[in-house]
Amino acid sequence: MKLTILGKYGPYPSADEATSGYLLETETTKISFELGSGVLSKLIAKTDIVNLNCVIISHAHFDHESDLGVLNYYLQTMAKLGRFSGKMPVYLPVEAKADFYYLQSECEFLQCVFVETGKKYVIGDISFEFYKMRHPKVTYGFVASANGKRFGYTADTNTCVSFDKITESVDFLLADGCILSTNYSGNSPHLSPSIIQRASIKNNVKTLITHLSPITSEGEYRDEISSNLVDFAEIGKTYYI
Repeated sequence: MKLTILGKYGPYPSADEATSGYLLETETTKISFELGSGVLSKLIAKTDIVNLNCVIISHAHFDHESDLGVLNYYLQTMAKLGRFSGKMPVYLPVEAKADFYYLQSECEFLQCVFVETGKKYVIGDISFEFYKMRHPKVTYGFVASANGKRFGYTADTNTCVSFDKITESVDFLLADGCILSTNYSGNSPHLSPSIIQRASIKNNVKTLITHLSPITSEGEYRDEISSNLVDFAEIGKTYYI
């Protein structure tokens, strides 16, 4: 598998950048997960969107879903040009049906697929297991498996059983590290880089930290990291799993 970073900020993007957005690929499968502000333009630059297998959205916060509406417009235009037909599947937490009602009522080129924890879903040649995370909105992280490798995504979360299960079982981890340790508490909606580093070292897993605040400097974030297992996601860069 390979992972391309399309956006890494939250709750809004830094200038000329994008909030949460990623592209996960094998030789035969292309999956976009998270589609926050500014992500669609980055995605257009990286791949032919009409060839995506699906989009996965972890939860109904705008920095993760705001470009879904313009994705629908894009597909509408491609349909008029004869380059797209049918509907693009959008995988969503089953508990969030009400939050995504607008997709079902207003986006004719998107098809909601509501997923549950405890079940496996096969998309192309990638198998997914979804985990309910700890966040103010219902949020699903996941583990994706293909070609003997396992990739984990925490989505937005604080520490929880699901965070432990994901980090213990993967070869490569993408984790939410928005909050500096000085501002972190047990009730925070996000993890800190130092917490992620401890999990990375404990499980010996290569880790990227994402969902960074645009008002926190890179230096402040890097001051919390000392292990060569851990780095910060870089927009436009592709990582191999």
